[in-house]
Amino acid sequence: MRTVVITGASSGIGRAAAVRLAASGDRVVLVGRHPGRLRDAVAEVEAAPDHELADFAVLDQVRRLGAWRRGRYDRIDVLANNAGLLAPRPRRTADGHELTMQVNHLAGYLLTHLLLDRLADDPPGRLITTASLAEWWGRVRPDRVGRPRRRWYSRWLAYAEQAGQNPVHTAEAAPPLDGPRRGADLLPNPAWFAPGSPASAPAVWPANCCR
Repeated sequence: MRTVVITGASSGIGRAAAVRLAASGDRVVLVGRHPGRLRDAVAEVEAAPDHELADFAVLDQVRRLGAWRRGRYDRIDVLANNAGLLAPRPRRTADGHELTMQVNHLAGYLLTHLLLDRLADDPPGRLITTASLAEWWGRVRPDRVGRPRRRWYSRWLAYAEQAGQNPVHTAEAAPPLDGPRRGADLLPNPAWFAPGSPASAPAVWPANCCR
């Protein structure tokens, strides 16, 4: 039985993927920030032995999540970084970063590197990142990653900036996973699917990249 950790698993494509993977016999670990939605998702995913509340707007909660996963599992077969949001207005987190950048990119970056050595050697482990076409118009500015805009704010530009970071990170995380049986994947944005409509979403990355 494989162990699959999915962030952003309490709704949308993350929840739909969890349902499908659990039905196929995987041990699915659900991570979400909303207690009620996560509780409902756990009830739907009957094979989910573990779940954890974690707000990616607080990096200490990501560190706690990583420590909890490391303490419980010696191996993880799939880590799916799916958590994300589109902030309507500028907000600086307690860690000092722009909210969208932290939740959508920095938190996943941190969690990946906390758990990277737990990705299984045999059978192969996989790192999955939910990506976005917004990366096409996002500008990667290393000197201002995670810093709120000073004069004006566009939620779509903020979203695009983080979207441009995720492919870079996934490619950077891929080398230690490279080999005959390991790797990393970028998968389509859940915005292509109607929220709360799992009928079409499960066919995207669980079937194509988790096997």
